[in-house]
Amino acid sequence: MQDLIERAAQAIRLYALSRSQEEAQSCDLILVIGTSAVVYPAADIPRVAKEAGAQVIEINLERTDLTDRLADFIIQEKAGIAIPQIIAAIKAMAS
Repeated sequence: MQDLIERAAQAIRLYALSRSQEEAQSCDLILVIGTSAVVYPAADIPRVAKEAGAQVIEINLERTDLTDRLADFIIQEKAGIAIPQIIAAIKAMAS
């Protein structure tokens, strides 16, 4: 039974990675939030988006490998502070 659970979990991870890469290839903007950007293959998703023409916004307290290589905009702040401010700004622009 444990083997079946592990295989199902792996299938879910592979599906999620595949869908993430597909979305990255067609997005206009990707938010990269609170990551060390060193755990692959997930850390490669921002590169996929950038190569497909997306803008990359990094929200992180620390600089990462993405900061200088890929990020178009860098917000060095806690996500819990930055995200509500971004949402408020978008709402204000939409009204």
